[in-house]
Amino acid sequence: MGCLGLFLLFTVVPFVELTLLLRLSEALGFAETLLLVVATGAVGAALARLEGTRVIGEWREALARGETPAEGVIV
Repeated sequence: MGCLGLFLLFTVVPFVELTLLLRLSEALGFAETLLLVVATGAVGAALARLEGTRVIGEWREALARGETPAEGVIV
């Protein structure tokens, strides 16, 4: 991804996200939108924790077998 791609990623995506949140707030109301944002954040954090725990467990198993852990490694 070049400089233009990064620029678009860090400028256009947040702008679109903010626009969608404002429209959602107009449609549902502020409290409901805030609750939805907090709920999706909590679900995302829980899923990230579960996935991280799974990958660490697989790493430990691979190291116990004397292998190099492969899954979860970003190249």
